[in-house]
Amino acid sequence: MPAHEEELAYFHKTSAKVYIGKDNSFLGVATPEVPRTFKPHNHEQKGWVLYEMSLPKDVMEEIEILRSGKELEFKLDISGEYYDGHNLLCNLTSAWYKASQNEWINTLKSMKFRGGLIFELPMDITQAKK
Repeated sequence: MPAHEEELAYFHKTSAKVYIGKDNSFLGVATPEVPRTFKPHNHEQKGWVLYEMSLPKDVMEEIEILRSGKELEFKLDISGEYYDGHNLLCNLTSAWYKASQNEWINTLKSMKFRGGLIFELPMDITQAKK
């Protein structure tokens, strides 16, 4: 892409469709907390976008039933508009995240949703004699 066209290029208006669980049940659409526009540069860009979505209590209860005391898997389909200097196009990429049991319980605590407790049971893990 010629330099003058690169100056016109950008990626913006992003959103993320959020799916949950091994069967990828649709949870909702998350939007950027602060909308950002990304422009190409000759050097690597580092940054982040924080997406947010509201979940009513009944949906949180359903998530807890789905989780059933284990870790929780999320899939995000992140989309946005990309302008290449000539055309306005849609772009889509997917990302996956697995929240551990401890991580999810800490998230619930920070939301003041409901308490939880993780504990370990001692086990004898010595190798069996042949």
